[in-house]
Amino acid sequence: MTVGAFKGRLTPFNQPEILKFFKESGKTGLLQISNGDVTKGLYVRRGRVIAAESSAPADALLSMVAAAGRIDPDQAAACQGLVTAGMRPGRALSQSGALSSAELWDWTERRVRAVIRSVLAWDEGSFAFEEGPIPAHDWMIVDLDILDLLLRALRDLEEGDLLESRLPDPDVIFEYVTFSEGGDPPPLLPHERYVLGLVNGRRTVSEIARLSELGENSTRTILALLFLVGCTRQGRSENVDTGPIPAAESSGTDARAILRAYNEMFGFLYGYMIKEVGPIAEHVLEKYLREVREANQVLFNRVALGKDGTLSEEALSRNLHHLRGKERHDVLISGLNELLYSELLAVKRTLGADHEEIVVRHLKDLRKSPAVG
Repeated sequence: MTVGAFKGRLTPFNQPEILKFFKESGKTGLLQISNGDVTKGLYVRRGRVIAAESSAPADALLSMVAAAGRIDPDQAAACQGLVTAGMRPGRALSQSGALSSAELWDWTERRVRAVIRSVLAWDEGSFAFEEGPIPAHDWMIVDLDILDLLLRALRDLEEGDLLESRLPDPDVIFEYVTFSEGGDPPPLLPHERYVLGLVNGRRTVSEIARLSELGENSTRTILALLFLVGCTRQGRSENVDTGPIPAAESSGTDARAILRAYNEMFGFLYGYMIKEVGPIAEHVLEKYLREVREANQVLFNRVALGKDGTLSEEALSRNLHHLRGKERHDVLISGLNELLYSELLAVKRTLGADHEEIVVRHLKDLRKSPAVG
């Protein structure tokens, strides 16, 4: 196939973000995810998963049904013979009497879930999305919500050790996320709702784990799951020291100089994310701007990220026009620092702590330059 421009690198931190992007964007097409010689694909239609494909033999429908003991070796061999002759696996299972129609549909959905679960277990790889392609007309089409698929897959991973690498640091503070813009929240189980109820925007992961009656390990794992599906977001952490950019005055000229200094950092962050994960970075950073806008309406009203990740100086200056003196200065610095911090969290969440450290070092070098400090 001809791969479109929407592609990037896969990390343990950005698979959920990629899947949530397709739910929020409502795109239709084929998302292919590769790791070594294995490529798996998800067909999405208007933000919902309708089919899956995989080059891994274990993901073949016949293999899955046989491995589960649902059909005996003779039935498996008979079905495989029909497939070799050109018949679709589902039709072979149905026509041979191995599965009823209802069972075949159930196994088709199971296969989609298994493909997503296996991809979430990958620590590296690449992804590429081509808008437009749909499955062949003779494929069995399902209709599954991406967020529900993600939640179920992470619950399955919770039973093993794969979520260990995705657990939040002990000193991270989580905030509750409302779903007023993003639709309905995912259907949480009672013990997940219990842990979510302990999140108040002030408690650290360690404090929540000590308070929870579910035990530290289980609580931290549930917090990781809630974070990955978007029920929570990271609040301010004491471990990230970016520091504000000093500005002695708040005149129009100085305000624009401050904006240019911040835009240099926003531009670097955007370029770094684009290089590492591709165009998904635009979606991720714009989402973090929306979250910051909720608490900084005065500064960021009707302000969006530019094509290079920077902010419009004209739009920000217009929003500050009615403010004077110290109030103008405080609103500007507070809002820009909040966005800078949020974008650093986006780097950590999407790429990992090592990349966050690289970015922070570069930003500190920028602050020491004459243009900034």
